[in-house]
Order: sequence, then structure tokens, then C-alpha cells
Amino acid sequence: MFKTSYKILSGVLLFIYMIWLSAININEIDYEPYMKKIWVIKDLKDDHFFYSNHYVLSFFITKIEEGVIEGEFGIGYIPWPTFYNRYFKSSSVTEERFKGKVFNNTANFSFNSEDGVKGDAILSFKENGEIEISVNFYTIDKHYEKIDNQSEEMSLRFPINKKYLLKPYNIKNIDSVKLSETKMYKTDLDSWGTVNVTIITIYTTRTFYPEVYLTNDNGDILYQIDGYYPSGVGIEDVIIEDINGDGLKDIKIISAPGEAEFTFYQLDNGLFYDSIICDNLSEHMK
Repeated sequence: MFKTSYKILSGVLLFIYMIWLSAININEIDYEPYMKKIWVIKDLKDDHFFYSNHYVLSFFITKIEEGVIEGEFGIGYIPWPTFYNRYFKSSSVTEERFKGKVFNNTANFSFNSEDGVKGDAILSFKENGEIEISVNFYTIDKHYEKIDNQSEEMSLRFPINKKYLLKPYNIKNIDSVKLSETKMYKTDLDSWGTVNVTIITIYTTRTFYPEVYLTNDNGDILYQIDGYYPSGVGIEDVIIEDINGDGLKDIKIISAPGEAEFTFYQLDNGLFYDSIICDNLSEHMK
């Protein structure tokens, strides 16, 4: 009798577990549309927005796996995935990383910037390809208080609560760009998938200069190939092939006039480095 009841109870528990597991699988979402993009506030019209809005959190996600979300963030500026120029040192102003938890369409993480701004963020992945974020910022306000006839420095935290929608950073958001002169070279770029090597031209009051990005077909920016391109010179051609024989596609930028070449090699993790690094290494080895 006991064995029969035990078998029935085990069967019921197994059935309930299978239903629960199925429910989780049904609710799971595809995070791929949110990966490899730089997320900025939806109201962003151009880069100047960040110069007067210090408490705006932007980020990109590097991994979502087994309930864990990881990435890098910027407060008051747009963060970029690392590009190695001249030396194997990050091209980013800072490398401020975050790590948190994710379940279905919600994620949360804490952050702590080098400027002393701490906070917590809750992300909600929307079906329309946007992200809603709720952020609690904590800024440090230092003042002096007289205690026992001595001045002592005190630190007070004032919460700043914000909630806004995020969108992918797009070439349309870059100030002083002429979209009519944009060139795109579509390619299957290994772990990046099908992307465009996109050439844009930035105009100033005195000159112009090119910038090179990896974008998707919507113009969302995934990565910047941040080379030392000369001012007043356009890009004549782009070659995308395995140049150094390591099995990964590399990128060669040919400028005009003069046909100066800029070669960028791809690493296993999808990041790129300038061929100048190889020249520097050769010089050090002499």
C-alpha cells in the first residue's frame, strides 16, 4: 500500500515538475536581438545630449547565459566595445563592467562608476525591440561638519530615480554626419554574423574625416573600427578577407587620394586590433 501511494505521489510530482518546466520554456525569450548593440536613451537625437545629461545610463550586453547577464556601461557617455589601437590596451575611456541576474524578460544589476556614482538598474526587454530601464542613482555630495571643534568631511548620498526607454545607438544619432554619403559593405563576419562595414563622413567647420563602424541593416552601431584616418581624405575601398591566415576575416581600409592602407585584424572574441600593434611589437623585439 505504501509503495503504491509513493509511486502515485512520485508520478504526480514529476507531472507537476514537467508542467513547470514547460511553462519556463514557453516564457523564455530570444535575447539575440538585444545583444551586440549599444543601448542609449530613446529621446537621444544626437551626441550632444550626453554633454548636459550626466545621469543617463547607457550600456551594451556581452553575455546572457544561465540566468546571468554581463556587459559594460557608461554614465553620461556612450560606452564602446574595446578596439585595440597601437597597443593592446583598451580604447575605451573606462571599462566599467556590470554583472547581474536575468529571468525571462527582466534583468537587474548594480553598477559603480569610477566617478563614484553607484546604483541599481532593472531592465525590461520589450517585444518591440526596445528596453525599458528603471535606475536608482546615488551621487556623492561632500560637505564639512564641525565635530568636537574639528572639521570632518562627510559624504551624503542623494538618490536620483529615473525610468526611460532605450533604443540601439544608430548612425543617425551621430552629429554632423551626411547619411547620403554613407557607404556600406555587407559581409558575413564570423561571430558577428551578417553585418555591414559602414563608412560615414563627419563634417566640421574646417574639414571632414571618415569613421568606420560595424552596423546592421537598420544602421544600429555594433562596433567602431577606430583607426587614425587622415582628415580631408575619403575612403576609396574596403577589403574584407582573412589577411593574416588565422581563419578569421580581417578588414583593410584604403583611403584616397594616395591610397593609404589601414589594416585591422580580428581576434577570436570578435574584437579588432590595428596592424600598427604588430609594427610596435617588431620594434620592441629588435
